[in-house]
Amino acid sequence: MKCKNCGKEIPDDSAFCPYCGNVTNANRTNKKFWFKNLSLKSILVIIAVGIWMLVLQNLGIIPVTQDVRVKNTVNVSGNVDVDNTVDISGDVGISGNVDVSGSTVSIE
Repeated sequence: MKCKNCGKEIPDDSAFCPYCGNVTNANRTNKKFWFKNLSLKSILVIIAVGIWMLVLQNLGIIPVTQDVRVKNTVNVSGNVDVDNTVDISGDVGISGNVDVSGSTVSIE
């Protein structure tokens, strides 16, 4: 490697030139972080878009879907009618009728 100041040949792993004392770039790493290239304007735009999306979700314009599953059981009781339906009532305010002849359940 050559010294950029005096032009003499120096070892590749030298931290400075032994002839003129100039500091070399041998020990410096040229790692650039991705966020150093972002400008303040682009960071503010990203933050503004995120806040705007939260506002739209809270207003209901952007729907938020969630899977809801009930893991508890409900006790129901009822009587079978002549038309193969069961009128049911539950302990948590469930009422309706169930079709006994098939596998469909309709709670009204």
